[in-house]
Amino acid sequence: LCLGPMDELYFTGSFLQDIIMEPYTITSSGGADILISHVLDNGTWGWAYSAGGSDDDWGTSCVADSNGTVYTAGTFQGTANFGNGTYVVSNGWNDLFIATSAADGNWSSVISAGGTGYEMISSMAMTNNDEIVMTGKLSGSLSLGDYNLTTAGGDDILLAQLDTSEGWMWGLSAGGTGSDEGIDIDVGSDGSPVTAVNYQGASSFSGAGNDSLGSFDMAIWGYAQDIDGDGITDGGDNCPNDPNPDQVDHDSDGFGDACDDDYDNDGILNSDDDCDFGQTGWFSDSNSDHDNDGCLDAAEDTDDDNDGIADSDDVCPKGPVGWISDSENDQDSDGCEDVDTDGDGLVDQLDNCANVSNAGQEDLDGDGIGDICDDDKDGDGIVDEIDSCPEGLFGWVSGVDNDNDADGCRDDTEDFDDDGDGIQDTTDDCPDGDTDWIANSGTDHDSDGCKDSTEDDDDDNDGYLDNEDSCPLGSVGVAGVGQDLDSDGCNDLSEDDDSDNDNVLNSNDNCDGTPLGSEVDENGCSESQRDTDNDGVKDSIDQCPSTPANTLVDVQGCERADTTNDGSTSSTNDDVSSSDDGDSNMLMIAGGVVLLLVVAAGIVAWLGSKTPDVSQMKKVQPDAFASDTNQVAVTEEPKEEEVTENNGSSSEWSDEQLLAAGWTQEQIDAHRGN
Repeated sequence: LCLGPMDELYFTGSFLQDIIMEPYTITSSGGADILISHVLDNGTWGWAYSAGGSDDDWGTSCVADSNGTVYTAGTFQGTANFGNGTYVVSNGWNDLFIATSAADGNWSSVISAGGTGYEMISSMAMTNNDEIVMTGKLSGSLSLGDYNLTTAGGDDILLAQLDTSEGWMWGLSAGGTGSDEGIDIDVGSDGSPVTAVNYQGASSFSGAGNDSLGSFDMAIWGYAQDIDGDGITDGGDNCPNDPNPDQVDHDSDGFGDACDDDYDNDGILNSDDDCDFGQTGWFSDSNSDHDNDGCLDAAEDTDDDNDGIADSDDVCPKGPVGWISDSENDQDSDGCEDVDTDGDGLVDQLDNCANVSNAGQEDLDGDGIGDICDDDKDGDGIVDEIDSCPEGLFGWVSGVDNDNDADGCRDDTEDFDDDGDGIQDTTDDCPDGDTDWIANSGTDHDSDGCKDSTEDDDDDNDGYLDNEDSCPLGSVGVAGVGQDLDSDGCNDLSEDDDSDNDNVLNSNDNCDGTPLGSEVDENGCSESQRDTDNDGVKDSIDQCPSTPANTLVDVQGCERADTTNDGSTSSTNDDVSSSDDGDSNMLMIAGGVVLLLVVAAGIVAWLGSKTPDVSQMKKVQPDAFASDTNQVAVTEEPKEEEVTENNGSSSEWSDEQLLAAGWTQEQIDAHRGN
């Protein structure tokens, strides 16, 4: 375990095959692999990464510097991969390694060291200068930079220090002919390393000798060597190889001036720095140090372009570097070289487009580069070649928050199609949506500005989500009333080949509009719709469901029979169809209806001149009127006791029944005495 500068907790170790660190599952490359992970405050894993190869590789220690960089150390064999094409190869058996991880856990670099034997780092500690001291073991010869180490026999203790540039500051070994190993390390108050070790037999610790009492003994070893003899022990010496008893460090970078090749840490080596002990806390670049002389322009340099004219007298204080003002090239000694390359009347130092004539010096974004030679006139970060508003608003930089489609037009004021899909924002349901497409019939079926494949869950805008729509790319818009009876998202008039969803295609369906969920036959008819004998009477009310074809039936679906004048039964055009054609059958039925109407009219005319005799009436069967108004079903004559003395009338007969029997309303009123 190790802690970062903000007490972040990190964990390193090794694993075989797979390791589950919810929500991460990591698989080794073969054998044991190295692991580095971040433990969050709530005890869950923040991130986890592995490294290694086909052989065994071990993570044994970790430490973090003041910037939050995590260092992981241990030993590896063969080739160990640390991601992003970074890997190390051992020299022989096992070599030591030190790898760095960024704040997000990704491996960023790795160094290794080893000889023909076994080398390993067991523990590391960080000094106040972000230098790393470490301990472990080695079993043969080993080179750490300029330091060549070897063992006294068996395994020896390794002690070394690494600088902030991952360079070896020093290294040494300790021990004897037995097996000796450094186990743990820390930094003492004087900056020297303090190491816990195991040793066996007679052992030497940088001049101090110890003999184990038995097989293995433990020891606490405080290393306080002073290689340069300046009175400062190496652990606390900012130049352990160069005497500097005063420990002067001009730029406070952890390297004393005695061994620092850039005293002020401005990026300019002392040999090239005109202000080698100058201001600190800055870095030389074209903005801070125009002539790259190591002197800060704003505070140290009085001639920023080094042309020989002091900035206070120089009209072009940051002119071209590499020339010195004289009477031939600067007649008026104004610090501006008398060269006008484009011939526009302005010397190059004062011309915002020195190679292109532009006497007006137009500069829309005020960046010092004239519009005529500026590939980003409005300075929004989008080059004019792909900028839809190359001379638009200035003083802003294009980003996802203000220029969603990166077209160089500011979304809130200039751009009327923020995602560049070809649909104006005012009609775009996804105005800030995907930007890698153009709306057309293939990408945006309903033209709502939402990309069908990623943004739109109702591609035809019919009110049915695509995953529930049988016609997701069907007619656009909500179907009209009654145009999607089965609610499957398909318009019955133009898209649906099974409009009642009974699994019988419309072309084979004899019963349109079957209620949803009904069981149907092969003709698409539910029980309430079937007419098995095709006589025009539904099975549900057909009393004779197997009537032969082309037979004239009554309202109950049974064959009608009429009696001829001689008392025999015969089939006539009024009751039986002799035609094999369905159309002929319908014509005969219609003819029968007309004949009945004519007969009824004659009876009504005859009854109109005669008061009906109730006693001679046949009782009307009301149910007959509910089914067929062209037929009158009658039963037996009224019984004698049902007729009263009042002109044979009976309260059992209603006005409706008398009217149906042929009485007029005047006759009924007269009969009842009204």
